[in-house]
Order: sequence, then structure tokens, then C-alpha cells
Amino acid sequence: MKNGMKLTEERVIESVEKYQSKKGWITKSKKNPKEKGCDLIMSKGTQRFFCECKGKSYAKSDKSVNENSFIYALGQIVTRVKTGSRSNTANIYALGLCKESAEKALKRLSKNFAKSYNIHIFSVADTGEVTEFTPKDFKN
Repeated sequence: MKNGMKLTEERVIESVEKYQSKKGWITKSKKNPKEKGCDLIMSKGTQRFFCECKGKSYAKSDKSVNENSFIYALGQIVTRVKTGSRSNTANIYALGLCKESAEKALKRLSKNFAKSYNIHIFSVADTGEVTEFTPKDFKN
């Protein structure tokens, strides 16, 4: 942890938002983790970006908690995937996760699934630094 700051869900949201803003994405909505709905929605031209974020667990059982966070976030994103007039590739669906959860997600999600639904993973380090993984970066 940098300066004793925990990697909370709010920090993950802020880190991903800052990272995407530098690439020209504009925030449409950002929710407080206690609210319902997508954590972060951004747009760039006709593209939309939907991101579900999870903070890092610091509990004794953090390994299993962080794995469950990835699965829970994935479920939330899958329920937001829309089909119809706009191609799935017009939208980016993303998971904003702590580094440990992101590594697990990259190993467990298939490249074909990620490519089909244009799913990206944003790995957020304890410092707030973000690394983006696109479908081509998935392991299997």
C-alpha cells in the first residue's frame, strides 16, 4: 500500500477513469459503490465503455476473496452486455480489478469469450497505476 492507502473500489474506479480520460474517454456516469448500476460509464465518439470495479481485499482470506471479486464483477458485466443494433465491438466491457484479481481473470477467461464480447481487464496496482489488457492479451 502506498502511503497507507488501501485499494478500495472507489480508488479502482478513479484510477481506471483517470487512465481512460488520458486516452480521450469522457465520463458519462460514475457511481458510489453503495449505489446500484455500472461503476463507470464513459464514451468516445460512438463507442461506450462499461466498467465494473472491485477493490482489493486485505482480509486473511484475501486470496479467495479477490478471486470471488473477479467472478462477481464478471457476472455484473455479462448482465450488461447488450445485443442488437449496435455491435458488441462498438462497446467495451471492462473489469477494473486489483493486480491479484486481474491476474486470475486473465488466466481463467478465454480469449474467444473476451474477443466476442470485447472484454478488457484493467489491472490496478496498490499505487493506483493501471495496466490494460485487451482480448488479444488473454492467455487461453
